Amino acid sequence: MTLASPFFEAQIRIRKITPHGLRHTHATILISNGVPPVTIADRLGNTPEMINNVYSHSFKELEDKAVTAFSESLAAGAKIGAN
Repeated sequence: MTLASPFFEAQIRIRKITPHGLRHTHATILISNGVPPVTIADRLGNTPEMINNVYSHSFKELEDKAVTAFSESLAAGAKIGAN
């Protein structure tokens, strides 16, 4: 079976993505992995301010994760310290 066979094509669904969409996905993945905005800006040829403005929603999600992780660590530490 080749990759071009109708059977193979019917088995998978690959969404088409534009270069702009790929660029946005690239930046979002880097943000979610904690890569600094300055590094992302360098990779994309932008300024850190532009990255912060365009992708602020992603940074907000990362901040929410950080708060949760810190809160859970404090709760776990309090339980350990109480023993």
